[in-house]
Parts: sequence; C-alpha cells; structure tokens
Amino acid sequence: MRNIVIAPDSFKGTINAEKVCEIISEVILKFIPDADIKCIPMADGGEGMVSSYLKAFGGRREKACVMGANGEKIVAEYGILNDNSAVIETASCAGLPLMGDRLDPSHATTYGLGELIKSAADKGCKKLLIGLGGSATNDLGIGMAAALGYRFYDGKGRQVEPVAENIPLIEFIQRPKEELRLDITVACD
Repeated sequence: MRNIVIAPDSFKGTINAEKVCEIISEVILKFIPDADIKCIPMADGGEGMVSSYLKAFGGRREKACVMGANGEKIVAEYGILNDNSAVIETASCAGLPLMGDRLDPSHATTYGLGELIKSAADKGCKKLLIGLGGSATNDLGIGMAAALGYRFYDGKGRQVEPVAENIPLIEFIQRPKEELRLDITVACD
C-alpha cells in the first residue's frame, strides 16, 4: 500500500481545491487501487482559503451583505473557526472573478473587506486571518479602512473617496472615535 498526500490549491476561476483533490484521488485509485490517500485542500490567501481552514480546523460559514469591488451590494462568506477566530478572503468581496468585464483597479474598492471584518468582530471574533490573494483592487486598503470608520482628506480639507485613483490626493487621515482592537494576520502567495 502507498501513502499519498494530495495538497493542491484551486484552479483559479475553474474548480476549487476540494474538487481538485477529488479528481486527482479518482485517477490515482484507478492505477493504485490500494492507495491510502490523504487530501489536504490548500489556499494561498485567495479563493478557497475559508474552505481549507474550515476543513482543517472545523467551524462554520457566516454570510454578510457587503459592498463588492465595483460598489454593488453582494453576499460574501467568511469562516469562524472552532476557537472563535475568523478567516476572511479578500477575494470573496473584492476578487477578480466578481469583476466580470468591469476590470478597473483605479476605482475598485476593498470597502467590503472592512464590512466583513466588522461583521466578524460583531460576532465576537478578536483574531482574524485575512487572505489577500485574488484581489481585483489596489487601493492599499483605504476602502477597508473607510468601512471601519477612517476618513481621508486632501490638502484643502475635502473628504476624498477611498479608491486607488485618489491615493495621491490624501494628505490627512482621520481616525474613527472608536477603533476596533483586533489581532490580524494576513496571508498571501
């Protein structure tokens, strides 16, 4: 008998890591019927990270209505592990697959990521693992910060919309009256 470990990432935009494990397992068993196969779906911080962590550590999925990268309302999922820490994928609210043919990183926002962080904090999560992979944005997280109460201003005191196009205009950042105190770790490829 052979021991085989299958630990793939997803095939972006086609199939998730669990399905990749299933397909590879089926093929191996055709040629090595007595193989002892252990499947460990992986993720590099992008799509599939929540599923991988829930499978490995147990927990539950949560949903929240948040702003998508193009400003539309979407339902995004994140995970709460059995130790009450949260796993959040930026890709779930600001990912490339959600953009369709409207690719515009100068106006895309991470605002929905801030809303997911707030949702997890509202459910009592103090430790968060945030996957940064698969994002369609390059706003440096100012959209996320805006959702958490930060405000951005230009040199004349005018509030600036938190999108990448406006980053060069920002001269002052106003912090919220009450900041969330969270232990955040980020994951990326």
